[in-house]
Amino acid sequence: MTSWVAVSEEPAVDPGQPTRRERIPQMVPQGLSVEDLGIARAFAAERTTPFLAQRMVSKMGMAVDMAAEAPAASASPPPPIQLIGRILLHRDRDLVIEIAPDEPLHWEVSRRVVVVWSSGPRADARVDASATTRSGDVEAGQVVRLVLRLAKDAPETPPASVLLDGGFIVVTLGETP
Repeated sequence: MTSWVAVSEEPAVDPGQPTRRERIPQMVPQGLSVEDLGIARAFAAERTTPFLAQRMVSKMGMAVDMAAEAPAASASPPPPIQLIGRILLHRDRDLVIEIAPDEPLHWEVSRRVVVVWSSGPRADARVDASATTRSGDVEAGQVVRLVLRLAKDAPETPPASVLLDGGFIVVTLGETP
């Protein structure tokens, strides 16, 4: 006998605190395969997901490249921090994004947010601070929630990325698997 459990993506904890997502391996029911259940494609996609850049953010909010031997002498700005996020909800003008950095991160609730679509349009967005993870240190593997309210003229299709703090942090987006 195998029981199936329904899981809701709605938060059941304080949305202002980082959370942790754990993947627990499960046995495939006898007589079935991952192909029979329609999940073989999800496993293949998960194995090919690109790794995040080997960076972390110091408490001062400066990008640190773990492979760099010495800081650059030029006064050019640091490269943007690249993160991968997934869209949990995109309904009307509301957009909920989940970000799970693989390195420690000092998360700051951004004041300047621009949402970008792959077809080219950009739109400003307002952060819902009451539902977004509060500023603070986030450990690798914890999940940060970013809740945005899009501008009225924003396209209805899912966006491709979000630029935080003028592009200092770039979050590349994907749909919920």
